[in-house]
Amino acid sequence: MIPRLVRTKDELKAARQVLGLSAEGFAAMVRMGDGRTVRRWESGESEIPGPVTVILETALDFLRQKEEIRVQLEMLESGAMRSGAMAMCWGRVQSEDTTAKDIVRLKEAEASLESALAILIRQPPIDGSSSAQVHWYNLRRLTYEHKPGQRDEWSLPGETSPERALAYFEKDGRFGYRLAICDDADRSAEFLLEQREVLRTQFGASQQLRAGDLVKTFAVRHAQAEETVIDEFCTVCTSARNDFDLYRSLFETDQRILGLFSSVAPLCFGDICRILKENLYIQFCKITDPARTGKKANLTTNYIVEEIPWPDTVGLRLREVNARLMSFRQLIEPARSKRIAHMDLPAQIEQWDNLGGFPRGAEVQFLQDLQTFINIAYGHFHNGGQRPIAVAMSTDTHQLVRALEKAAVFDQCLKCTSGDRAIAVLDYEDRSAQPAREATNGRTS
Repeated sequence: MIPRLVRTKDELKAARQVLGLSAEGFAAMVRMGDGRTVRRWESGESEIPGPVTVILETALDFLRQKEEIRVQLEMLESGAMRSGAMAMCWGRVQSEDTTAKDIVRLKEAEASLESALAILIRQPPIDGSSSAQVHWYNLRRLTYEHKPGQRDEWSLPGETSPERALAYFEKDGRFGYRLAICDDADRSAEFLLEQREVLRTQFGASQQLRAGDLVKTFAVRHAQAEETVIDEFCTVCTSARNDFDLYRSLFETDQRILGLFSSVAPLCFGDICRILKENLYIQFCKITDPARTGKKANLTTNYIVEEIPWPDTVGLRLREVNARLMSFRQLIEPARSKRIAHMDLPAQIEQWDNLGGFPRGAEVQFLQDLQTFINIAYGHFHNGGQRPIAVAMSTDTHQLVRALEKAAVFDQCLKCTSGDRAIAVLDYEDRSAQPAREATNGRTS
C-alpha cells in the first residue's frame, strides 16, 4: 500500500522503500547530506525536515495516481469495465460508450505522471559528470556585432524545449521580433542555439552548474509574420488546454474527492465549477471565431485557414480539421452568445435549457482536433515539428486535495478534543498574522 502522509520515522522509511530508493539515493534526491543523514531521520535521531516531507508526499501522490490509472486501464482494456453508460457532462446526462476515448485519456495522464515522477526523483550527478536530462541553452549571434550596450550571447540553464528557450531569450534579449528555428542551410539564419548538457559540481551543501558537452545545435532566424501568428496561436491554445485540465482535475474526478469538496465548501466549489465551465465555453468559441470582425482581424483557426497562404495540400488538411472544430463550435456557441458573454432576453426569461450541450467526450475530441490543427500549421514552418498544447504538471490541484484531506483527518483525530483542535487552529492563525503585525509596526515606528 502506498503511504499517503509522511510524519513519522516509520512512514519515512516506508515511503522511501515504495519509491525504490536507497538511503544514499534518497539523500541525493532531496539534495540533503548523504545516506547517514537519512538513516538519522529513520532512526528518530534527527527531526524530518519539512521540505523533505513535502517532496515525499508529492512523489507518493504521483505514484498513487499512477497506480489508480493503471488499475482503471486494466479493467477498461480487458472489458471488465466500460465507461460512459450514464454520465454527467457539464450538467447533462448522456448515454454513450466512451471506453476507447477514456483509455486514450488515461494513457496520456499516465505518461504525464511518469514524466513528473521521473523528474522529481531523478538522481543528478554531483561529481562533475554530464547530465543528459537537464539542458543548458546558449544563444549567440553567428556574426558578433560588438556594439556598445548590445549583447551577442545569452544563456539559460534549465530543462525546457528549444522553442521555449527561444521564447525566454526573446524577452531576456529584448528583441523587437520573434525568433524561429530554421534549416541549417537557411541563409537568413542570424543566430545559433546550442543545447548542452549540464555539469554539476558539489560545494558543501550547494551545487555549481555550468555548461557541459554539446548535444545539438539549431539555426535561428527572424520569424516570418505567419510564423509569429502560429506561435502566438499556440500560446493561446496552450492556455485554454491548461484551463480545461484544471477543470477536469477538480470536477471530473472520483466521487470521493467531489464528496470532499461538498463537505468542505459546497457553495464555493459549486461557483468555481460554474466559472471554469463558462470560461471554457468562451475560450473554445474565441479560438474558432470568424477570421475578422468588421475590419479587425481575430487570432482564430478561421483566420489561419483563410488569411495565411498555404500550399494546396496543407490548406486542404487544415480546412478538413477546422470543419470538425467548427462542428463542435456550433454546439457550444449558443451558450456563449445567449447566456455567458451576452444576456439574451428570451433565453433568460423563458429559461431555455441545454444551451451549449454536447455529447460526452466531444470536448476531448475538440482538443485533439485542435492539436492536430496546430501540428499541421506549426509543422509547415518548422520542418514537420510539433508544438504540444498539453503541458505536464500544468495543475497542482492534488496539493489542494491533500490539504483538504489533512484538514478532514485533523477534525476526526481521536487523540485530542474539539477544544484542543480549536486552540491549535487559533495558534496557527496567530502565527500567520504575526509577520503582518510586525510589518505594520515597522511602518508606523
